[in-house]
Amino acid sequence: MSTGEHSVVHLRDGFLACYPQENRGLLKKTSYLLIIDDEPAVHTLLDLLLRPLSLGVAHAMSGDDGLGMLAEYQPDLILLDLQMPGLDGLDVLNKLQGNPQTAQIPVIVHTGWNVAKLSQDIVWPPQVVTVIDKATIRAAEFRAMIQSVLEHDYAYERAVS
Repeated sequence: MSTGEHSVVHLRDGFLACYPQENRGLLKKTSYLLIIDDEPAVHTLLDLLLRPLSLGVAHAMSGDDGLGMLAEYQPDLILLDLQMPGLDGLDVLNKLQGNPQTAQIPVIVHTGWNVAKLSQDIVWPPQVVTVIDKATIRAAEFRAMIQSVLEHDYAYERAVS
């Protein structure tokens, strides 16, 4: 089944994961994001914001689902909420850090919590690129941030640091 430039490949919790039609193969032409958030409205908003970037996007409605989807989707970037039932965002970050295959995936934390206060209280692991407030996301800035992270080779930088 095809929708424009994308093929619908998966339905999970009512959200479609859309991927470009070309084969990923060894040389990836498309970047893939995994959104981990328990709020359906946030998934819808992020889909709208990300659509112009033509990225592959997979959706997880919980920390457990997100961790379970890592091997299948092999994301280049994770957008992670902090406050979720079950495994929260901090638990997910700890599990990502504890696995050599996921410890290098860059993460953008998006939260409804006070970002300034969080930055004082939490020492973020190196894979957290930035922490943003859900309430203040601006479309152009958000897309530019995503593109910047995806164009930068964070895994290489960390390996040689």
